[in-house]
Amino acid sequence: MRNEETERTQAPLQEERALWLAVLVQAVRDLTGVNRDAHKQYHRSLQYFAHLWFESDSSDPGSFEWICDQLDLDASWFRRRLFFDSREPRWRSPSKVRFQKTLTPSLH
Repeated sequence: MRNEETERTQAPLQEERALWLAVLVQAVRDLTGVNRDAHKQYHRSLQYFAHLWFESDSSDPGSFEWICDQLDLDASWFRRRLFFDSREPRWRSPSKVRFQKTLTPSLH
């Protein structure tokens, strides 16, 4: 009887964890551009807001920090792995990209 009771109480927790994992996976896809079916401007917008979401230090429900806590992940470790490969950055902040473009001399 106790096993059945334990299974009933654990099932919603497993389903909730699966939901938050799906949110995290979608955010990674938005950031990295895995789903490039979207219009180019919309895709840039997804990247921009995903980057802000990952960089946020909020711990409110639904935030990156909160989801990592729910999934027993180290948010700092996850960020390091997401933003940097062992040798070169995977992602540059949109503001840095714009800044670099303004410093590029025109050939005209």
